[in-house]
Order: sequence, then structure tokens, then C-alpha cells
Amino acid sequence: MVDSPTTESPVLVSPELPQSPPALSSEKALEKLKANSTSACVIPLLKLFYPYKGKLLAKDNGTYTTWAQDFKHELVLNGLSKYVFKPPPIPNKYYQPRVHEHYLANDELTCSFIATAVASEEHQFIEGPGT
Repeated sequence: MVDSPTTESPVLVSPELPQSPPALSSEKALEKLKANSTSACVIPLLKLFYPYKGKLLAKDNGTYTTWAQDFKHELVLNGLSKYVFKPPPIPNKYYQPRVHEHYLANDELTCSFIATAVASEEHQFIEGPGT
């Protein structure tokens, strides 16, 4: 018996389109939703406590090494270092919507904080949140 070719075309999914949540057992899904609605959120919403007041990084000023060491301390003091050096996994937006929103807000805050420490003519080389 010869297999007949299928007439179905492959389904392509655009990365911009929202994806449905991965299949979970109802017990696991309920557990995740309960965890999201509790007051103890895994990823807290961060705020800046110490604005950057050091020298701005510029391509031609030859101070990158010193700037990087100083700026790392600024990131640590503001609780943003993990978003730069070891980002946490992005929480599931379906089962942990609040944690997911906190992650995105903290990522955006981190990118903006970095931009405050870089000369304006270098901003074109800074990637935005989520990259």
C-alpha cells in the first residue's frame, strides 16, 4: 500500500501572535493560578532608590573599564543586577500574569537605568527591553 501525499499545508505561527498556554493538568493550573494571586509574588516590582550620578559612558572617552565596575555597583544597589548579568526566566503570562508583568516592568526599568548612565549620542546602540 502506497501512502498518499497529504494535502494539508504546514501551519506557520508568527512569533508576534499570542500563543495559547501550554497544556497543564487542571491541578497544576490551579496551583499556578493560586501562586499568582497570593501576596508573596516571586518577582517583586522594583523601584530605583539611587539615581545614577557618575560619569556617562561614551565611546571615545576610554573609561569603559572604570565605568563598568562603578555601574555594576549601581545596578546591585538598585536590585537590577540580576536582570543584566543573570536574567531570571520569563514567567508564563497565562499562569502567572502578575509575576509576568513585574518581570516586564523590571526589565524595562533596567534598560532605562542603563540608558541614564550612557551618553545620549550612544543611545542608538542600546537595545530595549526584552532583548
